Amino acid sequence: MRYSTEDFHYDCPSELIAQRPLPDRAASRLLILDRRSGRIDHGAFSDFPTLLEPDDVLVVNASRVIRARLHGRRENGRDAQVLLVHPEPDGTWLAMVHPGGKLQTGRTIAFGDEAVLEVVDVIGGGVRRVRLSGSLDWSDLMERYGSVPLPPYIKRSADAEDRDRY
Repeated sequence: MRYSTEDFHYDCPSELIAQRPLPDRAASRLLILDRRSGRIDHGAFSDFPTLLEPDDVLVVNASRVIRARLHGRRENGRDAQVLLVHPEPDGTWLAMVHPGGKLQTGRTIAFGDEAVLEVVDVIGGGVRRVRLSGSLDWSDLMERYGSVPLPPYIKRSADAEDRDRY
């Protein structure tokens, strides 16, 4: 079976979308669907362990959010945005850039006087390969110029509370 993003589209009133997580994440609401009967119940995430059956498989996402959204300046002084997607073995990163049409191979984005990203390849699908030069490494660049990327349905700017607290 093949899926597309349209298969997961549904209307959700914006006033029902939490803009911040609860301080106690276990208190988050949980929609419970019984697939056999179609019955829908409402619970709390703390109920989750009681819903598991002995042969169920639980997959835990242990990924961490990094400050991957970078704000810099193009050669003409205009703003540019880079979303780092994946590091490559050769030291470059795959990234999504804005404005994409203006940031073709050879174009650069400056981050103060400390770092420059050069677009070294246009991969397709909005993705570019970028190389870093200057006095900062990738980690320092993200720490100094990056922010946590929030999904488009979160209508606020990222702040310190959005960073992983581990």
